[in-house]
Amino acid sequence: MIVETATFELAVIEGEPQRFDQMKRGADVGAQANDIAGVGSDLGRYEHDVQVHPHDATGHPLARPRCFGQIVGMGDTDTADFEGKVVAISGAASGMGAASAQLFAAAGATVHGIDIDPALVATSQHIEGSTHVGDIADTEFCQRTIDAIAEQNGRIDVLVNAAGTIHRADALGTSDEDFARVMAVNVNGTFNLSRAAVAHMVEAQRGAIVNFGSVWGAVGSAGVTAYCTSKGAVHQLTRAMALDHVEQGIRVNAVAPGEVRTPMLVSQRETPPSESELQALAEATIPMKRLAEPVEIARVVLFLASDAASYITGEIVHVDAGYAAR
Repeated sequence: MIVETATFELAVIEGEPQRFDQMKRGADVGAQANDIAGVGSDLGRYEHDVQVHPHDATGHPLARPRCFGQIVGMGDTDTADFEGKVVAISGAASGMGAASAQLFAAAGATVHGIDIDPALVATSQHIEGSTHVGDIADTEFCQRTIDAIAEQNGRIDVLVNAAGTIHRADALGTSDEDFARVMAVNVNGTFNLSRAAVAHMVEAQRGAIVNFGSVWGAVGSAGVTAYCTSKGAVHQLTRAMALDHVEQGIRVNAVAPGEVRTPMLVSQRETPPSESELQALAEATIPMKRLAEPVEIARVVLFLASDAASYITGEIVHVDAGYAAR
């Protein structure tokens, strides 16, 4: 339906329906940004995914459309502002964890790094916050670390579970110890830190957790059986915890990266691939024909942790250059 000017009714969860004017901008009104009268000028302009119907000649609505959720002012969501926020990041010594730490710090957050690699101390010198070196497969280490961060700062606003490990083998080439280690770090470690953080977030009735899944947790890949299994579990852990804690104001999401230029990409291979071999891999397997840089994943992590993603929880966001879309 295309009109020049029409009056509509917007049904909201609470309160009486509110009238608003929809001005034609050259396309179907359902796809346009709406000026909502009576809600407040600070709301700015929004695009709403709602069912829109006109009123009849007497001013009565022909149908009662539905709109679920809370409208948030653009002034609150147009930038990733983490000033004064407390962020804990595992795997912060390198790769996507380090890139995430740098972006959060640049956005004003106090970032606390967690990693098994002692290099964390050196790589985190320019980031305000504490560093915690240890194994996230250790439940007591995770609980002690999260509690220390919360005690030091009074709360934890964001947890990013970026730490992970890989074993490159099929099932026959994966020992009990190999399989257990991958699961202990990728799944148990994510759970250990999340459970500890949620206990503090519940008190504040708000918080955000961003897990690191993988495209291989969704579509699988040959030669990395334990890793694929672990990342599939992280995806389900993300969804389950999102539903468990949604009413406590805690959002839980995950990114699912594709091939990213990190230390893990070249680890546990008989011969480290050359740059030309990595490019050949990208051209053969990735629709965009290139590897991702860690910061490209970190930007999505920052978004999911921000108030701009206030209506997103339980989602696995693929950042894979179209890999899983084929």
